[in-house]
Amino acid sequence: NKAVQTPKSKKTTSPKTPGTGGAASTSTTPKSGAKTTYLMMVHEAIVALKDRSGSSQIAISKYILSQYPNLFGPQFKSRLSMAIKTGVKQARFVKIRASFKINSEWTKKEKAKQKAKVAAAAAAAKKKKLQQQKLKKKKTAAEEAKEKAEREKKRKEQREKKLKEKEKSMSAEELDALRKKQARQKAAEQKRQEEIRRQKEIAEKIRKRKYPIEDTKLHKEDKEWGVKAPLEVKRRPPLPYLSLAVIPYDQRSQKSKKPSQTVVNATKCEHLDYGSRGLASDLFQVFHFFRGDVAYGCGSSGNKQDSLVPEFQIIHLLHAVEEIHNGNSKKSRTVPPLIQHLFVTALRLLCAPPSEDEETNMNRRESSLRKDLSKLGSGLRPTSWAEICFQYMDVMERYYTSKLSEDDNVLPGGYVDIEYLMRAKDEVAMISPVKKIREVGTGGGQLNSVFLPDGYSGYLGDRRGSLSRAHAKLEIKDPWFLSAEELMALLRALVDDILATKDDICRDIAERDEQMYELLKAKKAADSHFRKTRLAFEGPKQPSRAKPKPKAIIEKEKEEGENASNGEKSADHSDTDISKKEDDGDSHAEKENKPEQEAPPVFKPTVSKRQYDTAIKAQQKATEAYEKGLRKLVSRREPIGQDRNFNSIYFFNHDPDMIYIEVSKGSNNQDDDSFPVDMQTKSTNWHIIDSKTLFDQYVASLDVRGSRENDLYEELMGPMGGSYSLKRFM
Repeated sequence: NKAVQTPKSKKTTSPKTPGTGGAASTSTTPKSGAKTTYLMMVHEAIVALKDRSGSSQIAISKYILSQYPNLFGPQFKSRLSMAIKTGVKQARFVKIRASFKINSEWTKKEKAKQKAKVAAAAAAAKKKKLQQQKLKKKKTAAEEAKEKAEREKKRKEQREKKLKEKEKSMSAEELDALRKKQARQKAAEQKRQEEIRRQKEIAEKIRKRKYPIEDTKLHKEDKEWGVKAPLEVKRRPPLPYLSLAVIPYDQRSQKSKKPSQTVVNATKCEHLDYGSRGLASDLFQVFHFFRGDVAYGCGSSGNKQDSLVPEFQIIHLLHAVEEIHNGNSKKSRTVPPLIQHLFVTALRLLCAPPSEDEETNMNRRESSLRKDLSKLGSGLRPTSWAEICFQYMDVMERYYTSKLSEDDNVLPGGYVDIEYLMRAKDEVAMISPVKKIREVGTGGGQLNSVFLPDGYSGYLGDRRGSLSRAHAKLEIKDPWFLSAEELMALLRALVDDILATKDDICRDIAERDEQMYELLKAKKAADSHFRKTRLAFEGPKQPSRAKPKPKAIIEKEKEEGENASNGEKSADHSDTDISKKEDDGDSHAEKENKPEQEAPPVFKPTVSKRQYDTAIKAQQKATEAYEKGLRKLVSRREPIGQDRNFNSIYFFNHDPDMIYIEVSKGSNNQDDDSFPVDMQTKSTNWHIIDSKTLFDQYVASLDVRGSRENDLYEELMGPMGGSYSLKRFM
């Protein structure tokens, strides 16, 4: 639209309307020297005519010519039509049949723009004023600090002058005492200033911490800096020993405080340096084999009806062990039925004749060994399992202590000096030609002397180990005279042999791994779809407000602040108070002059409530399927996490009623001091969490500022809070 010069003689009293290009103007008639466009003149005409039904193009042209007669000409009509079309296109005018009206929505937008412009100008003015106030206060504070420093300098000079005058009248002894006193005061002041500086550095380091951090580093720094744990972190509760699981929780309070030595020894794992793994470790291995992630837990078909052993839990094995510890096994002259049944089942599997596929993959020596074991299996009965077990151990010992176990393509192992390798000593020990002699029974009461290389203990291991002791006792005594540790060592050796010789176990585990991978994949896809759907339905999360501090913390900080203010009366402290007052004044002024924040825009969901509910159900279904797979397809043996002291926490999906904690202790072997910490043999004790009360107390004692305990907390409480917590199984 072409613009025309407004006649200076003409002045209108038309209402205020916006100007060109969408910019707000106080009047349709521009200021002196400004140009008026045809669009502005059309707007002025519609407003001046005040026709409720709208103004026609003819009426608009008449009004414009009456106000601007010099515009009449051949191009007037075309320019007027073009201006009206532009106004309609910009939603400035509304066309009603052949008439035109001002669009009320456009008017509102222009008024809002005008208000925003005025508010922005006012905010800029306030900001400028606030900055000027800050500069003025800083300047005033700097002048006051300078005056204060000058006054302090004058006072210091006066004190020194008086002191010099006083020293002239003092004797040598008094002068010496005075200087010593001044030196002590100076040292005390330096010490105090050093402590203040140290506290500031510690506070700055604590402020820069990014949690979670490594637990050992966290607690070491807290101890050095005198930082206390948060109030929500409670004291670690005393955890009952594993063998106390046979006693109900409400009846074991007195026994768990002062457990007997028998209870402690039953859960201890030590003497790892000569092959003893401990009763608890052997018990877990046996349980995982028969009820865990191997084919023999539910038979080859995976059906519970095809299981080789009845369903049992770790608590049942613990009850059987308790019967042995109490001497009931000796009195009744029988081994607990569950342990006896497990022995018979394991020996039946080991002494079964090989299949055709297995025979094709065996060499001559292995085939001969399997034939000997098959002969033993023919005499296996529930009453003769002890004799068969002894004969089996004897056959395996003779096999692994003779040339039969050596492969033609394998070189014999050489001597390795471990202490020299780990730099525990400077010289390499000479290879000793001495051979160990072991007497191996032949089954007929005769003994054969077998020469073993130094460091090799054969199948039964070290003579001090529980397996070798159990084998020696089983030759001359009935099985009920064996201890629980010795019986479980025998049973674990049988289980390990089954795992090493049965190929169908590897295939079964691989199939289960594939099924678990598919379930995990489906769960992750459902979780991702749920998060996207929730974001589309609820919108992004609004930033949460900072939680107020508890009253106890506020009172504590207040007391510490008062103590600090009473102990610090130096000039530096007064300067700090002045700057603090200035900062408080500035923050108060900022708070008063801070403009109100605009309300966030209203979120419009892009998915329906039905789609959101469907995503929730799909996620719940995938999570339930995954947890069901964990219970049926996998028995977790790796720890779910570690606490601050590197104690491992275990949760078994096939026995979810309890959580097991392996507490590690230092080594009692003096020879281990020369080795690194991670290679030393450690003594461990096993504890349990088997009640909701104990679970809550343990979770409350976890310090989530540490990375290990933070991960452990998430594993115990679940990814979605209490509904997926492990407490629900107790």
